[in-house]
Amino acid sequence: MLINASLERIEAWQTERERTRPERERDRPERARSRPTTLTALTGGLRELLPRLEPLTGPITMRRLWVQTRNPEWSMYFAGSTRGTEYHAQGALHGYCHHLQVHGLQISSSPHTLRRDGTGRPGNMVFEIHDPAGDGTRVIAAQVGDGDRWVFTNIGRVRPFERTEAYGARRIRDRLSGEMIADYCAALGLFPFEEDFYGPRGLLLEQAPESYLPHCDPRGLVQK
Repeated sequence: MLINASLERIEAWQTERERTRPERERDRPERARSRPTTLTALTGGLRELLPRLEPLTGPITMRRLWVQTRNPEWSMYFAGSTRGTEYHAQGALHGYCHHLQVHGLQISSSPHTLRRDGTGRPGNMVFEIHDPAGDGTRVIAAQVGDGDRWVFTNIGRVRPFERTEAYGARRIRDRLSGEMIADYCAALGLFPFEEDFYGPRGLLLEQAPESYLPHCDPRGLVQK
């Protein structure tokens, strides 16, 4: 997930949000309050930054990471979740884009590897431009849904760089490929599948395990 905001802008917004959190949530029941978040500035490339999300946790995500990109006006989001970033991307995308009033991009390029024994992952190919105003939102997706059936989604205004002829392919899984998603991103000046697109700065958002007590046992959150 990427949003059209610099790392500095995200850090400033997160810092202010954390500063005002007690006042904003003063009248909420304790169980409904968000947990204190520590912000840590990091440096390095993707290989140095991603391990800072470990250990992965679930169902609650205790660590999130924003990484600066080669295009400094865009930042990439990663969730330290046992379910992967994709599981949290939709909510995070809409939330950040709404609060910062910027466009965002959700992408997924997960081929279908699910086997009969339950191993592997269902296919999930997604290219979504999110416009907080709604008018410019564009969603193209080829995904495995309920009953292991492929579902194709095509919503919003077509962009000039799209290969629309592929959307009529007989097999739904052929209507949106990883190569197409990479090319669509490149048309926007973004190269999320290239390692050197990331860094050299990151921002780690971390909630301490004890901040979830007494509501849950933090030992049950950590990936074994």
